[in-house]
Amino acid sequence: MEVLFTVWLPSWGSSSRDNGSGRGTHGTGCPPPSNGPLVVWLPRCSRSRGAARTRVYVAWTTETRRRRRPVVLGMSLESWISGRWTGRLRQPRLRVGWGAPSSREGVRFAMRVSLFVTCLGDRFFAEAAADAVRLLRSLDVDVDVPDQQTCCGQPAWNAGHADLARRMAEHTARVLEDDRPVVLVSGSCTAMLRHAYPRLGIGGTEGKGLPGRSYELAEFIVGVLGVTKLGRGLEGRTFAYHHGCHALRELRAGDAPVALLRGAGARVAEWEADEECCGFGGLFSVKVAPVSVAMADRKLDTLPPAEALVSGDPGCLLHLGGRALRRGMGIPVRPLASILWEARDHGRR
Repeated sequence: MEVLFTVWLPSWGSSSRDNGSGRGTHGTGCPPPSNGPLVVWLPRCSRSRGAARTRVYVAWTTETRRRRRPVVLGMSLESWISGRWTGRLRQPRLRVGWGAPSSREGVRFAMRVSLFVTCLGDRFFAEAAADAVRLLRSLDVDVDVPDQQTCCGQPAWNAGHADLARRMAEHTARVLEDDRPVVLVSGSCTAMLRHAYPRLGIGGTEGKGLPGRSYELAEFIVGVLGVTKLGRGLEGRTFAYHHGCHALRELRAGDAPVALLRGAGARVAEWEADEECCGFGGLFSVKVAPVSVAMADRKLDTLPPAEALVSGDPGCLLHLGGRALRRGMGIPVRPLASILWEARDHGRR
């Protein structure tokens, strides 16, 4: 369960004392407003975790003469309840929302990209999208998450509803109209933007416009940034990697994720079915369910021993993860973005 609420504390700002650094006890350089709202967010709130382990995030917006700046701070629920957090907040690595500037205070990024989260990523793998932001920013790439983004239109396109797919594509093209690169945490949605949009007459021709600047995450890191070693944060760990059909066959980006995993010290297990279709195929899994299930079972029957099953396509993860759960296999499925962030984050400690 996630909890999001807003509180109005007129006297809260008076509790922020100067600690001698000129930045206040919060260490952010942006004390909260003396009279204004605070947004409080409890992600994955669970009674079983207890107040000491449940994280709380408090956010406010501070205004200067030049910009509106978001501040997001984290603490334990216990600290929030007790009030001890007034002098003990730490600034997290990631700032989100409210029109964040392209560069953090005192930090200049070499490049700026737009992140297209995708509808499955937003609904089922939101943390992976956040991990993608953390990962890219650690590589000197600033990330903008445009408002109003929705579905790329792939389900409608696959179902033969070209007019509906075109309307959704037009909306996506407007949302992503800036000339910066677009990075996606889904190989299938990247293929939709790159290859189907030109056929719909949206965004430009193949290799130009929006289709030409759309990249799957691993493809962007290796092919555009030229990075193959994120750190050694995956030393001693073994993963089974599933190549999604679109990333492998349409984007021809099958080597990039494996190179990044191995470059971080992980062992990618040999798997005879790693390049076979998982059977999801969007509407295919609904229209031809018995065949879809049989294809997933074929992959899972040949799955080698591994810590987790990893893929860069959220649809494949949902399908294989659901089937593995139904069969009681007990193997977790993990988005590629989260594993790569672990490689980067743990490798720098």
